[in-house]
Amino acid sequence: MNSSETRSTAARRARLAERHPGWTFLLPAAPVTRRNASVDHAYRADSDVGYLCGFDEPDATLLLRCPREAGRAPQATLFVRPRDARHELWLGPIAGPERAAALTGIDDVRPSSALWPALGDLLADLMAAPTDERSTLAYRLGLDARRDLELLATLETLRARRQRSGRGLPPIVDPHVAIGELRLLKDEGEIARIRRAAAASAAAHHAAMRTTRPGDSELVVAARLRAELARAGAEREAYLTIVAGGERAQCLHASPTARPLAAGELVLVDAACELDGYASDITRTWPVGPRFEGAAREHYEIVLAAQRAAIDAVRPGTTLDAVHDIARAHIARGFGLAEDDKDAIDALFPHRTSHLIGRDVHDAGLYRQADGSARPLEPGMVFSVEPGAYRDGIGVRIEDMVLVTDGGCEVLTASVPKAVTEIEALRREAFPDG
Repeated sequence: MNSSETRSTAARRARLAERHPGWTFLLPAAPVTRRNASVDHAYRADSDVGYLCGFDEPDATLLLRCPREAGRAPQATLFVRPRDARHELWLGPIAGPERAAALTGIDDVRPSSALWPALGDLLADLMAAPTDERSTLAYRLGLDARRDLELLATLETLRARRQRSGRGLPPIVDPHVAIGELRLLKDEGEIARIRRAAAASAAAHHAAMRTTRPGDSELVVAARLRAELARAGAEREAYLTIVAGGERAQCLHASPTARPLAAGELVLVDAACELDGYASDITRTWPVGPRFEGAAREHYEIVLAAQRAAIDAVRPGTTLDAVHDIARAHIARGFGLAEDDKDAIDALFPHRTSHLIGRDVHDAGLYRQADGSARPLEPGMVFSVEPGAYRDGIGVRIEDMVLVTDGGCEVLTASVPKAVTEIEALRREAFPDG
């Protein structure tokens, strides 16, 4: 990380501590997961740990103690893998405690083997505190069974020691909601990273839209997208790429297959990358031939009108429910459905219009307030606007990323064509001979 990002992660830890005085956050990195036999899945760091300290190696744990007194800085301790020459020979360099301290700006970095003794001592101190000064332990149970068992064993040991003291274990809460509230509003550095991810994904859609030809398989289109994302510096796909031609586009998350695309159909492409730790998300639907034709053109125009109306409604104070209702009403009218015919509309447009985007493509943050009402939009929120309609062997979805601004919103993926005339102009490049 650079010095700017180090300052940002320190500021996030301070804000978290201000909101949750007296809490102790125990945040392990995401575990390595086995793919098959001796092959692991490519490692992807935990989003909360990355957000709060920027460290991206497995077997790391961030321990954050939030003071009760206002104005005091939280105490951050990072536990990381020690250097291991044999491991590094096969799988690459390990930061180790010394380099991890330089990378994250956290002064107290220890080897991972020191975690459980340190946590045991810390929890013992928490249990010894007076009842009115009891702390809360924020730990996400169920994410890593091995870590869960280690924590439960530590707690059981402490319970046995303290069974006569009259003071029980600290309450355990899920930290994801608390951290998600911070992650909901993006700062300037985060928005800059999201812009870069969106630009890389937009370039990949441009390339795929220019080059798709009848006879290309869905897998070939997906491969072109991945190549363009890599060329733009993307670290990985933000989610499994969706490429679906013809009737297969009626399946919302259709994985690409060897099926060849035919000239008279549409292809739906939902693909985007992660870059600098932040996700993007774009969907476009275009004709496999040089132009939209017949029912497919009409179908597409209805979804496009719904998406434009929904984007026009995005501004501070409105809600994602309201944005969805606008898109839903346009889809219903366009296909001649009564707006109160819920079953028919749900069959045609079965998903929500929006989801939050940030470090995760479906990002952290609550969509509803404590009373159950929809959360008002605020500047700094980033989310998708993606109505769709799936009927009569045709599937169309159009998705852009939007940033809520003081006066409305900015479409971060506006450079990707979506008007019929724009798409057809780009598609003609795939058919130079007409």
